[in-house]
Amino acid sequence: MQKSIPSKPARRLPTLFAGLFFAFAACGQSYSVLDLGTPSGYTNGVGNNSVAHAINNSGSVAGEWGQNSSSERAFLYAGNTNMDLGMLAGASFEAGYSVNASNMVAGEAESFVGGFYAYSYSNGSLADLTPRISGVTIPYSLAHAVNNGGVFVGESYVSSSAIHAVIFTGSQHVTDLGVLTGGNYSAAYGINNSNVIVGESTVGSGGTLAFVYSNGVMTSLGTLPGGNYSAAFAINDAGQIAGEASSSSGQTHAVLFENGVMTDLGTLGGTNSSAAAINQSGMIVGYAATAAGDSHAFLYNGSAMLDLNSLISRAECTNLTSASGINDFGQIAATGYTTNGEERAFLLTPVLQLASPAMQEGLNFQVTVRGVPGQKFILQGSTNLAYPSSWTPIETNTLVTGSTNWMDTDVSPPPYRFYRAQVAP
Repeated sequence: MQKSIPSKPARRLPTLFAGLFFAFAACGQSYSVLDLGTPSGYTNGVGNNSVAHAINNSGSVAGEWGQNSSSERAFLYAGNTNMDLGMLAGASFEAGYSVNASNMVAGEAESFVGGFYAYSYSNGSLADLTPRISGVTIPYSLAHAVNNGGVFVGESYVSSSAIHAVIFTGSQHVTDLGVLTGGNYSAAYGINNSNVIVGESTVGSGGTLAFVYSNGVMTSLGTLPGGNYSAAFAINDAGQIAGEASSSSGQTHAVLFENGVMTDLGTLGGTNSSAAAINQSGMIVGYAATAAGDSHAFLYNGSAMLDLNSLISRAECTNLTSASGINDFGQIAATGYTTNGEERAFLLTPVLQLASPAMQEGLNFQVTVRGVPGQKFILQGSTNLAYPSSWTPIETNTLVTGSTNWMDTDVSPPPYRFYRAQVAP
């Protein structure tokens, strides 16, 4: 979203700027909210719910939706259209868990008899990724994530008695990533574009610990002091990892793993929280309990956990219960409730605001850019709004706090200068 502020070095400027200031100050929300609804072509009288699981840099969202009371199906929202992905033969339930830059989707389908099948979706087609293992009569295989290189990871039977974290290698074959020392189960939940994988594995002590897998080696990430559980759900290309871990109190909190250090991100006043996704700037989203015991979606901006419900208008959504994906533009895939009480997938887009325009001494012009801490923006200028191509980049910066001031020291003829701020990757 963009807004423009004109500067005009003339005596009438203070009055003009004051009017603009109040117009921008009245807009207090930090994110616009879009209800993604459900795929068209289906009756929504019974099944009109949807849940978001992931988002890519194009704003495409993958998730699941309810066609009726006995079926859940996968969807992909892309290009302003919510599309049903179809269903694997014999399946009664399907979900899309991850989407990459090419709109490839990773997910799982469940059959009527309780079998679980990992699948990939690409260019309108579903493909069953589930390996056929001797001695396994009811398959169990889930695809949790796909990176931009098209590498799918998840968990699957690797023998008749073991379910491990795997890379799906096509033609219903997998690469077994193994387990941590003494463990018998593992699952891969995230993969970055360097093929570094994260997940969880049981260990010999009986606990379950988060792991990172790189160059053929699975390494434990530990847990919080006194805890015996952790899981890693997402990793960015800088190697920052988002997940959850338990403490000696038994509570499970959202955590950030970085450079060998685990940081407890806290909660929103309640007992538990979990981090689901992280973008390349290190911004994290997930869900956290409030003091009242409710589940709210959160954004961690590098210094604090923020309740996303306090950063949106309630006109479209009365409560965001969880956030499951964040892209490099700061867009967030979240799930919450409409004003009619329907559970829906929502797309949140950061709103940049230009505020507090004022002429300074020497005819310098100052404007404040407001947004979300950690949000990258491009400030552009123009002398003639009649020609959109006349917008010229002036500055690219990142908001360290919720706002920053910028000074234009070259306000010269022609008498008008217009400014706008756009979200940058």
